[in-house]
Amino acid sequence: MKTYKEIWDVLSQVNVSDKIMKKNNLSYLSWAHCHEVMMEHFPEYRWETTHYAKADGTSTNVLTYKSPEGVTAGVEVTVTIGELTRSCYLPCMTGYSNKATNYPNARDVNDTIQRCYVKACALFGLGVSLYWGEDIPKLKNTVIKNDDKDIVFAGAIEQAPHKREKQPATEKIADPIVEAKKEHIEPKNTETIQADHLSSIKEESISNKPNLGDM
Repeated sequence: MKTYKEIWDVLSQVNVSDKIMKKNNLSYLSWAHCHEVMMEHFPEYRWETTHYAKADGTSTNVLTYKSPEGVTAGVEVTVTIGELTRSCYLPCMTGYSNKATNYPNARDVNDTIQRCYVKACALFGLGVSLYWGEDIPKLKNTVIKNDDKDIVFAGAIEQAPHKREKQPATEKIADPIVEAKKEHIEPKNTETIQADHLSSIKEESISNKPNLGDM
């Protein structure tokens, strides 16, 4: 028997971006595409609307409310997978205004039932990313061990990548200062170099000076 988490882990990872429809800047998953995916993963699932008793002994699948502005209504849909259920309630709306309508007609009620059905499936995980304002679900991270590091990959991965072959170490160019330190040789600093340079210039000047005694 499946658990809520197991069902969620399956349906919340289904990418429905290629089935998304848009109208009035709103993204939605049609009831037909929703049913297609549900049948693919959980063909035993079922759904139904909640019925309410009326004073005359009959029942209706619409719950009405009276207000100073008029009469509004809403519906409730329950989706069942195995022994697990999710229910969702939604007010009747006209078109894609996203606002409850007064005195809803049969078309308003029918459209709301289909929307409510899709939303109840989202409570199980299917297309829930649409309610985050995204078309693509947030994929889980998979951590794969590779030598001494943990590499994190976004999304489910069926097979671990082959272990990378270790590349031969590249030959490093010797640093004369580092090598000098290894041999305990103190490299001359800038001041020493300048002093030696001035000294050599002075010696050269003296050696080139004419001998007055020979003149």
